[in-house]
Amino acid sequence: MDIACRLRIMADTAAILEFERQYPLEGYRRLAFMMLDADVVAASPSSVYRVLKQAGRLEGWNRKLDEARARREAARQAARIAVARRKK
Repeated sequence: MDIACRLRIMADTAAILEFERQYPLEGYRRLAFMMLDADVVAASPSSVYRVLKQAGRLEGWNRKLDEARARREAARQAARIAVARRKK
């Protein structure tokens, strides 16, 4: 493998990881197709999985959803408290 190919792989890996940071709740398959649509990287779902797995970025989908639910619930609770304070 020549240096240009290695640089391309490193650039694609960085792009995949950055894209995953922007969309943390999406799965690797959806990320692969979203990146194709956005003209970011042309990578297969298995390649995206491999990159995310090697970077330690694959958590169970359930944990991500639980964290998102907890954030939404905290925001709702804060809104309820703010409304209650305005009414007093």
